[in-house]
Amino acid sequence: MSTATETPDLDGAFPRLTDSQIAVFAARGERRPVQAADVLFRAGEPVGHFFVVLAGLVAIIDGAGPDEGVVRVHGPGRFLGEIGLLEGQAAVFLAAQSPHVYLVVQGEDLSKDMSRYLVDRIESDPRIEVLLNTEVRAAEGDKAIASVVVEDNRTGEQRTLPVGALFVFIGAKPGTEWLAGTLALDDRGAVLTGHAAADSGRARHWRHLAREPYVLETSRPGVFAAGDVRSGSIKRVASAVGEGSMSVRLVHEYLRETGASADR
Repeated sequence: MSTATETPDLDGAFPRLTDSQIAVFAARGERRPVQAADVLFRAGEPVGHFFVVLAGLVAIIDGAGPDEGVVRVHGPGRFLGEIGLLEGQAAVFLAAQSPHVYLVVQGEDLSKDMSRYLVDRIESDPRIEVLLNTEVRAAEGDKAIASVVVEDNRTGEQRTLPVGALFVFIGAKPGTEWLAGTLALDDRGAVLTGHAAADSGRARHWRHLAREPYVLETSRPGVFAAGDVRSGSIKRVASAVGEGSMSVRLVHEYLRETGASADR
């Protein structure tokens, strides 16, 4: 990988961790030395680990031999957990284990936010049916999901699809437009917290407190952000749950220092 260069992040799918975040992983994980051409895992293998690149470059490869192609390249600090759960890879993975997979896409172009190699694999797989300009309107079933109702967002036409499971890929772009001007946001629209919030130019909100924002506190005292919406967060469910739990503790800390009651 010495001649390769790092590819850009995909809207937070492969975040670059800070030194303090890496230190947290280092305290709980293990350092794994690798050599050039070593394989961390292969397609179809269960991946039970998260990987953080500490030095050098790691490439995601599709195919083998003369058909081998580099999909993404990640450098130091990149978090590579749950690579196979991105939308396109998930469709290919499920198709190998299911008789039929519906890939529901809100937009009109599958290749807009997906690598060409992946689009080709999806379009060439007879088990995957791509539904463009389509949105899920309802999930139906008694004790378990049995079908979903989808709607063409151009014509309003609806149809019912028999399914045994529903997987949703959302959250890559924070929906924080309504917070603009109220909380400090980064250039992607994610909410700034902690030191980043303190350095955002909104220090006037903190003049009555003899401290900087807590790690999950925003540019306004007593307002906290957790999960994907927070700038610099790890875009994973487990991380979001953990940050939510931390926020509860920090809320109590804030209430205690301001003399407010927790049941108000």
